[in-house]
Amino acid sequence: MMWFSVILFMVNFVFLILGGLLVLYAQQNPEFINSVQGMDLDKQTDRLFPLIALDGDLGSLIGITFLLGLVAAAYSSADSALTSLTTSTSVDLFRVNEWKNKDKAERIRKYVHIGMTGILFIVILLVNAFKSQDVINTIFTLAGYTYGPLLGLFFFGIISKRVVDDRLTWTVCLIAPILIYIFKSYEQEWFDGYTSGHEILGVNGLLCYIGLWSLSKKP
Repeated sequence: MMWFSVILFMVNFVFLILGGLLVLYAQQNPEFINSVQGMDLDKQTDRLFPLIALDGDLGSLIGITFLLGLVAAAYSSADSALTSLTTSTSVDLFRVNEWKNKDKAERIRKYVHIGMTGILFIVILLVNAFKSQDVINTIFTLAGYTYGPLLGLFFFGIISKRVVDDRLTWTVCLIAPILIYIFKSYEQEWFDGYTSGHEILGVNGLLCYIGLWSLSKKP
């Protein structure tokens, strides 16, 4: 884990430098960026890499290498995500591992996998259609609502030994993001123009933790 952390830090550092170089290249060649209709450099920085690699002056070899790497990374991420979603839905919701009819269980797994593929495709289209900033910031914004309850559940299970009624857990995980959404909608009025950022993820997790603690009891 320690060596992996070091390697991961170095890889992210290299990509950070690459991102800075891409921005500098775009700033020094504004005519290239302005030629793309609807391109907003401030809000769509994630498009710089494919735009410069495929349509820039780096040559065909760089463009082909980038395309192969992009496809490989996309398939790897999509494969692991779809496998996890299919397994979680089939085992945790449908309990197919407890079915005696193994053929029917296998068929349900395949249907779930196809369904999850369709849902993932629709989500990608929706994010691309409604995002007002780059993909990374959009993902972190969505994670502020969806990952917060998971964060609260994780820390509650690790830190606290209190026992919570599982039938009430889902209500806490639903109420916390709703409170965050209300706060985000009126934060500028309530706090004199203050606009929260990605720190809202931690607040969401804290609300979920407090809610679980209030509904729990000592073992």
